Amino acid sequence: MYGDENEREITERIDWAMLDRCKFLGKKMKTIFIISLLMVIVSSLITGTTLLADQGMLRGTKGMLYFLILCAGAIIVFAIAYCVALISMGGYYEAFTYSGILMVVASFLSVWKEFNESAGLALLISLASSVAEIFQMKFFVDGCESSLYGVDNSLAASWSTYWKIYVTILAAGIVAAFCFIIPGINILAALVILIVGVVSIGISIWMLILIKQSSDALTRRAVTLEYKGGVVS
Repeated sequence: MYGDENEREITERIDWAMLDRCKFLGKKMKTIFIISLLMVIVSSLITGTTLLADQGMLRGTKGMLYFLILCAGAIIVFAIAYCVALISMGGYYEAFTYSGILMVVASFLSVWKEFNESAGLALLISLASSVAEIFQMKFFVDGCESSLYGVDNSLAASWSTYWKIYVTILAAGIVAAFCFIIPGINILAALVILIVGVVSIGISIWMLILIKQSSDALTRRAVTLEYKGGVVS
């Protein structure tokens, strides 16, 4: 009898902890999903504006400069909010903390590159930003996988698959970029780069879907546990 009571106390403590964890992480995942959407929109505005200006379709007015500065400032604010959300999630899984810090570093480097006029320095900044983004993504995926084990194992496995495809596409892009300067295969390399670019858009959309699904899965588990009183009878 005494042993059964102790086992029930342990089960209650574990399930209450899972309830708090799922509720908290579910809310933070939803916040990250919204911030990610906003960052995609603002980044697209910056990229589109700079491309149109480079093609001579937009005049380099002060208004356009102020617009780009405003967008860049918005990205920094969003990145900080993203970082704060991730670091707060790091209380449960440390990988989220590292991901948040690297997110700010990568965002700062990306904005710096846009306003840098030196081609050599811009290349170095771009490389540093890419490295930070890769490790940021790795830590984020690890955190998402860990948070979903025992909640939705199939979704956790989807995050693992996402990372493998992400790395594969990244490697293909890097190899194609180097092959582009080699005569004879540069046309093929250009085609691969184009395909990688298109697939990367799909991968980004898939990531947003996974974040939303993760938020929903964690929230559903929290609601289920809350409905049961936080314990398994």
